Amino acid sequence: MKIELKPIGRRSGGTVSWDPETGEIWGPQSEEVRELIERAVRRGGVVTHPYPTFYEVDDPWHNVRDFALVVSQFWKVPAILREEVAV
Repeated sequence: MKIELKPIGRRSGGTVSWDPETGEIWGPQSEEVRELIERAVRRGGVVTHPYPTFYEVDDPWHNVRDFALVVSQFWKVPAILREEVAV
C-alpha cells in the first residue's frame, strides 16, 4: 500500500510503500519510517497524540494499528490507515 505522509510541524512529507503481509517498506521516506519502527519496537511503544500518551506497539512491521501509531508521531494518520483501524 502506498502511503502519503503529510507532515505535522517541521518533519518533511513524502511517500512510503508498505506491505503489511511481508513487513517490507520501500520508497522515498522508507529509511525514516524504518528507523521510527525500530525505535518503537525497542521501546515497546510510542508517545503520540494526545501528548503525552504512551501507546504500546507489538508489531508495526505487520500490524496496521501499530504502523499507524508510529507514523502518527510526525505525520497526519493517512486515510488509508484510518480506514483500516481507528487510532
